Amino acid sequence: MREIGLDRDELGVLTEEIIGRGGSFSFKAHGWSMYPFIHDGDILTVGPVSTNELKSGDIILYKSLDDGVVVHRVIGKTKVGNTEILKVRGDALIGSPEYIATTQVIGKAIKQRRTSNVVDLQKGGSKFLAHIWLITYPIGSSCLYFVFTFKKFLSLIFRFFQSFSLYRKLAQILIGKKVNYLVIVDDLALLDNKLKESFSLSEMASKSSMIYNYEICAYIGQKKVGSVALLKFDEGNLLYPDWWLFGMEVRIPYRGAGIGKNLLHMAINKAFEVNANKVNLLVFKTNHIAINLYKKMGFKKISIPALDEQLEKEAHHGHSHRIIMSRSFIED
Repeated sequence: MREIGLDRDELGVLTEEIIGRGGSFSFKAHGWSMYPFIHDGDILTVGPVSTNELKSGDIILYKSLDDGVVVHRVIGKTKVGNTEILKVRGDALIGSPEYIATTQVIGKAIKQRRTSNVVDLQKGGSKFLAHIWLITYPIGSSCLYFVFTFKKFLSLIFRFFQSFSLYRKLAQILIGKKVNYLVIVDDLALLDNKLKESFSLSEMASKSSMIYNYEICAYIGQKKVGSVALLKFDEGNLLYPDWWLFGMEVRIPYRGAGIGKNLLHMAINKAFEVNANKVNLLVFKTNHIAINLYKKMGFKKISIPALDEQLEKEAHHGHSHRIIMSRSFIED
């Protein structure tokens, strides 16, 4: 299954168009608000539904007030005058439900895939367990809150130690030498209308077709601990000209071992190998550690007018501000 990445706005537009025509739509879920039933990275399939048929326990995809899309569970219905209102809430969330109009509903989740396991969300054990979760609320959600808080605490401890040079030196000795790197080549010239959100959202334009995709991965044994994608879009793409790096990620326990730097170095070498004139990337303006690393690797802040406008719009809507950096392979 070929995949492409979309931001939340683009995902909403595309799902409405496809489901509005009676089709179904699959995408990768992000976040933990629907845990333990839907995990980050699960593939959800959403199909059309009549809002009259929606019942408590159904999982729906709906348009939020900021024009993004959200997947939450219906926990009840009510009416305000002649208008029917749905009460929705994420399974892992505690507090008052969100009230949405039925006109905000895009579709209903009908299938869920995690690795090779496919679950029919409309029948069987999944419906029964969801019902138990709802009637025992907030016991399950409260337990999850404490688990997530503890995991967040452990993450903060990890990051604290990773800020010390001694930790990074030890990590490079103990972890760095165990890492194997792999370049996966994927020709995307013949793209289907599939989704990919393994890169952070809003990093690709839905109407852009990618010509090449290289994914550079870091493994320890069979475990993937980091990756970055090197992409080339169609010539003349105003938003994403030339080659781009997307989705740079190293799992928290393995940071500080030089994996990110090695992934970036390999991606730059691959870009040079395929005769790229330059390679660009997006980085959060407040991520000073990443920005300093990119500068050391020869990247400089640049401006792409069409993309600058989109990034400013993101920041205006409350998203973290990102900037464009670029490394040129052409001598001035």
